[in-house]
Amino acid sequence: MKEAFDVNAMLLFAEVVRAGSLTRASETTGLSKATISRKLAVLEESLGALLLKKNSRSLAPTAIGTRLIDYARRVDAEVKDAILEVDELQSGLSGTLRVSIPMEFGNAWLGKAVADFALAYPEISLEVSINNGVVDLVREPHDIAVILGSLPDSRLIHRRLTTLRRAAYASPKYLEAHGTPKTLEELAAHRCIVTELQRKDGVWTFLKRKQKQHIEVVAAHATVANISLVRELVLGGVGIGILNDVLCTNDLKSGRLIRILPDWESPPLHTTAIMLRRNLIPKRNRLFLDFMVRRLR
Repeated sequence: MKEAFDVNAMLLFAEVVRAGSLTRASETTGLSKATISRKLAVLEESLGALLLKKNSRSLAPTAIGTRLIDYARRVDAEVKDAILEVDELQSGLSGTLRVSIPMEFGNAWLGKAVADFALAYPEISLEVSINNGVVDLVREPHDIAVILGSLPDSRLIHRRLTTLRRAAYASPKYLEAHGTPKTLEELAAHRCIVTELQRKDGVWTFLKRKQKQHIEVVAAHATVANISLVRELVLGGVGIGILNDVLCTNDLKSGRLIRILPDWESPPLHTTAIMLRRNLIPKRNRLFLDFMVRRLR
């Protein structure tokens, strides 16, 4: 007669495969290698099937083992959702929300919105980190990540927060010294300040109604790490840069910056929140997303 099926042993089996060896699985679970081996043997006996292929260096699941891992992941997700739901029923909105925001706006526009959320919901503990545009929600402990530009993985849950308009800006100091470009062809001959991300995304493409034109900035006068540095160099009169309207609002009002070629815009910058796909989204996550959409739009 087969042993009774042990769900915990199935989850342990999935952890062993993820760890790649009994030694590493022992380190992550706190169980001895002998205990893990015994539990896996009992699991195989209860199923009547071999789950692992072993060699001197590593472990690999059999075809049946691979299918079982899929079920283990579903069970693990359901258990975590159940724990989360019970926690929310007991504690309401309390708990920790881990948010990653892009370095491009981490200390200004988005940072202010996150601060407003913290004031509105003081019972939620926030942990805010900065990303450089690359976020791995599977390996990194973020509940929500805010990213700029294209989505990294369509399998993630994503929600558009806002869209930022972008255009070319220069300082009066630069324009006095080098003149104001009247056409896109003239712009190409000016000193341009770009970021590596702008090069990658083709941000120096300009749009006017149905027209679309790309300006080559391969020989850019300066290439910098982020958009905040572009703004500083543009303010200093070094050259012309593509900036978003939010970043330039106060500079335009004070006359420190001037928008050039006003009939042309650069493609808009989408700001998106991403999360791992799961059956139950925590209430504090939903509150944060709803708040940010209202605040940023």
